[in-house]
Amino acid sequence: GLTTYDTERYKQFAKRLGRLMKHTLFYVSDLIKLYHMSDEIYKDPDECARIQVEFDELIIRSAHFIYESKKLSLFQYLADFPYEFMSSKSLWKLFYYLHAGDFKIIEEEVSKLNLNISLNDNDIATDDLFFLLHAFARMALAKGKDDWEFVLYITQDLLNIGFIHEATRDYCYNTVKDLISNVTCKHPELIAEIFNYLKGNLQQVGSLSSYLFKALPIDKWRPKQEDLETLATWLLNFDFESIESTTARTIFAYMNWNFDENHQLF
Repeated sequence: GLTTYDTERYKQFAKRLGRLMKHTLFYVSDLIKLYHMSDEIYKDPDECARIQVEFDELIIRSAHFIYESKKLSLFQYLADFPYEFMSSKSLWKLFYYLHAGDFKIIEEEVSKLNLNISLNDNDIATDDLFFLLHAFARMALAKGKDDWEFVLYITQDLLNIGFIHEATRDYCYNTVKDLISNVTCKHPELIAEIFNYLKGNLQQVGSLSSYLFKALPIDKWRPKQEDLETLATWLLNFDFESIESTTARTIFAYMNWNFDENHQLF
């Protein structure tokens, strides 16, 4: 349907089709969840693997049709796909496809994960870009510590888009700030990674660094000795109005200075 009615004249009808695709994916994912939760059904390992492969391909094909229908503004449905039921390998693949804008690339190239491609080079409208960023954040939220590399990669990618890359920073920083805040609420360990990543790009980020750290759950962060030494250096060796000093004061202001359950300084 999205291929047949890929014109402005059928835009509202295409949106209904996109909504139908989203609900169908959730219906299928609910059935798969019930299947795995049931103790009364014998689960053949080969059958489970086949189900996983088919479901992964179903989501990838759905994302492909939506991506190819850029002028119909259907990216809002990408942000609500049930990514938590996808396998890690397929989620990496889908992330690459959406980032590179190429669904025809061979899997061997996907494994290289060369994501030095700017999203604005893929002819994506600003509104659709926001929904695409939400989709990336949903992918990160869908995975846990077993897929830490994937979660970290998406977080760094969001930082590049919202705070470092000049072509997208001016109109994405606010959205990216909220998305990273949501991801770090689930994975507080990311705050240390964000701090170390921005430390080397502080001059590019500028005053937005304080803006970002104010939104993060800093009170859940347990900084290491080297992190505290870096903050102390910024505070003592840079001018009061400098980016380093402002960032350090912001982080210190939002740190948790209480005691934990063992009566140790948090």
